[in-house]
Amino acid sequence: MFKQKDIVLVDFPFTDLSGAKLRPALILSSDLVNKKNEYVCAQITSQMQHGGLFIEIKDTDVVKPMKLKSGIRIHKIFTAQKSLVYSKLTEMKSATFKNVIAEINLKVLS
Repeated sequence: MFKQKDIVLVDFPFTDLSGAKLRPALILSSDLVNKKNEYVCAQITSQMQHGGLFIEIKDTDVVKPMKLKSGIRIHKIFTAQKSLVYSKLTEMKSATFKNVIAEINLKVLS
C-alpha cells in the first residue's frame, strides 16, 4: 500500500475523461482512505508554471530528488484506484506536505 506524502507514478485521467497519461502524482489521502484501495492525488508536471495554482518541488522538499524539475498543480486533484498506481518515485517531506495541504485549502477549497 502506498501512503500519504508518497510521489507515485499513476495513470492520470484527462479532465474530459477521454484517456489518461502516465505521470507522477502526490498522494494526499490518509491511511483511512488508502486502505480502501483508492488514493486521492494531485498531479505533478515538469511543465513549469507560475502563479497561484502551482507549487514547485525543490530537491530539498523530497527524500530523493525528482528526475525532472517538477511542480504540483494543486487544482488537478483526482481519485485513482490502486490498480492505476504503478510505483513509488520518492516521498515528500512532512513540512513541505503541510504547506501543500495549506495551499490547497486556501486556494482550491475555500
